[in-house]
This record gives sequence, structure tokens and C-alpha cells, in this order.
Amino acid sequence: MAHRYYCENCKKVYESVVRRDGFKCPNCKSLTKEVDGDVKIKDEKVLQGAISSDNKNQIGKLLNFVGVIIIVLSIIGGIIIASDNGVGIGIVVVLYGSFNGILACALGEVINLLQDIKNKK
Repeated sequence: MAHRYYCENCKKVYESVVRRDGFKCPNCKSLTKEVDGDVKIKDEKVLQGAISSDNKNQIGKLLNFVGVIIIVLSIIGGIIIASDNGVGIGIVVVLYGSFNGILACALGEVINLLQDIKNKK
């Protein structure tokens, strides 16, 4: 169930999946009031997911995607190199590429976690 918060300064309604005490408006930073889901407010502007746990940073998403691509390409490259130059070199390519991909994914996840901490304030 979504919780709704109304900002009297901005005249906007925000929805959040989790209940937050002392929820501040993202625009004017003033405290909002929790309202019932059935209440209709004049000139209501609902921002779906304005403050929710699904709110992710675009850079974090991009780094996760790039990390997965690096891992997939390193596996493909390792197989190709292993067929031409030997299995040992192919395994090294797969290991180093996978390590770099995991680092990119980890950095993306750190950015997403920092964004979640920022969203909670």
C-alpha cells in the first residue's frame, strides 16, 4: 500500500511505498502531512515513485550494465583466444575480464546504495 504525503507549500502529493515520519518535500524541503488514499486534493499532482526504494541512480544502473557486458565479452574473448593460443591464456583472459566486470558491478551497486541513503533523508 502506498502512503501519500501532501506539501502545503508546493500543493503536490507524493507517494511512497514505505511509511516515513517527518517526510520532507523534495522541492521546498518543508515537512509534509500524511493524507489518506481516498482524499482528493485540489490541483493534485501525484509524482509516482518520487521517494521509493526503486529510485536508482542512472550512473549506478549504467555501471551494472557495463559490468555485465564486460563479463560476457571476456568469456567470449577467452573462448576465442583459447581456441587459437591455448587454454591457459584463454582462462587468464576470462578471469581478468570477469574480475573487472565484477568491480564495475560493485561500483554501480555502491552508487545505488548511496542514492538510497540520500533518498531516505
